[in-house]
Amino acid sequence: MKKYIKKLPNNRPVIIHSDLLAFGKSLEKDKSKIVKIFIEHFKTGLFIPSFFFEKKKVVRFDKYENSMGSLTNICIKNRKFKRTFNPIHSYIYTNFNHNFDKYKNYSFGKNSLFNFFCEKDFYWINLGLNKNEGFTIFHHAEDLCDVPYRKRLMLKRKIYKFKMKQVNFNYFSRKKKIKYNFKHAIDEMIKVKILNEFVLPNTSKVYIGSCRKMIDFLVKKINENKKFLLHS
Repeated sequence: MKKYIKKLPNNRPVIIHSDLLAFGKSLEKDKSKIVKIFIEHFKTGLFIPSFFFEKKKVVRFDKYENSMGSLTNICIKNRKFKRTFNPIHSYIYTNFNHNFDKYKNYSFGKNSLFNFFCEKDFYWINLGLNKNEGFTIFHHAEDLCDVPYRKRLMLKRKIYKFKMKQVNFNYFSRKKKIKYNFKHAIDEMIKVKILNEFVLPNTSKVYIGSCRKMIDFLVKKINENKKFLLHS
């Protein structure tokens, strides 16, 4: 695993969405080693999703509640990681110092953490997930373009960490069931070299790209065709 992680760029902060099974089932036997590999390689900043999708009124940050996979659950209890304050799209992060409080009321759009990722031009890394699973940032482009198949909702949620705190939360929700086709967008970005890819041992792939370039590309494409990210 370590030799593949060393291939990943670390000259600026990264956001990693992952499936560690791409490296084999034996990895979870040494969780502390995995945390160490990631923290030591991404010294300019490492962000890992700790999203929470259950329809509960209270999210228990003190109990590390999240809806994500193994990398998140391996890292979230480590004291070197902090967690952004957001009831749905939070991230755990390390090796980075910033006050993210102003992003707690939005998932996507100009007031969101995803917009910060683009402004600072972080790397987005999809590590072993399929193309429709590892690119949550695409929904940020949908918000910027105000796509017609989503609607804006105001939700009320509470987060408990050291005390209870209510969050009035703006969410850009699907109006109805839709089928995404991120593969088309990703293939085009690979073609024009906005995304790079390489293959892992089990034939899963890694995709790496600049958040800013990805979103600029998508905004242009979606403004030309509002259904660019959907199955035709």
